[in-house]
Amino acid sequence: MKRGSGLWAIALSLGLVGCTAVAVIGGSAVGPADQWGGVVSNVTQFTDPGALQLAGAHCAQYGRTARVTGLELADNRLFFACIPP
Repeated sequence: MKRGSGLWAIALSLGLVGCTAVAVIGGSAVGPADQWGGVVSNVTQFTDPGALQLAGAHCAQYGRTARVTGLELADNRLFFACIPP
């Protein structure tokens, strides 16, 4: 995530910077993340369904649903928010 991007500002405002990875599927991992959302790393066209599954499982811990908010192809990262059902 580039510092000049809006996603960087969102990540900082949500406190998503500095947390640890909590789950791994097919090389993709959730982290940093919290009850508001997070980032899934190592996302490719082959791991995209697994990445969404990871985000969903993460948000489910907080009784929330994952919604994809962005995808950074250069760094293979998927950004998601945890929203109330």
